[in-house]
Amino acid sequence: MRCVWLTVCAALLLLMITQETDASLTARVRHNCRRLRLIPCRGMSRGWYKLDKRRCFKLFSYFRNFDQAQVKCEQHCGDLVSLHNVHQYDRVLCHLFKYYKGKKRSVWVGGEKQRNGKFGWTDASRWNFSRWHKGQPDNWKHGEHCMEMNWNTWGLWNDQHCGAKRPFVCAVRCP
Repeated sequence: MRCVWLTVCAALLLLMITQETDASLTARVRHNCRRLRLIPCRGMSRGWYKLDKRRCFKLFSYFRNFDQAQVKCEQHCGDLVSLHNVHQYDRVLCHLFKYYKGKKRSVWVGGEKQRNGKFGWTDASRWNFSRWHKGQPDNWKHGEHCMEMNWNTWGLWNDQHCGAKRPFVCAVRCP
């Protein structure tokens, strides 16, 4: 009986720690995003913001699978967003946080498994930054070849089945 009680207590404590960690992470994202101001891209339609000196990004809030999302980005002369440093990552993360009013929503970003088995960006840029969730990518059931952001925890990445439907973030060169 004592063993069962200890197991139940340990499970409840783990649940509380996990929820507290998620709540504290949400609070940290909220705090960090208050200071970050998104700059609209000149010469672009509404909703496009500066990602860096060369690129603008936009959240498309309707749901598409990965390939459909990439095609939509290509129709805007871009690709699903690639993220190369913490500044770009923060801009996209904070926009998602503000847009969804602090409620986590997984979105497609431009990571895709390549022929060599490693992830690369759909825009063919160098993979030099990552924010994978612990234990990811795991290629669960050998069918996860596309990358989503905000899986399980704010800002962290997960490999996902490409046929899943998600909102998505595109990036284009600045005009």
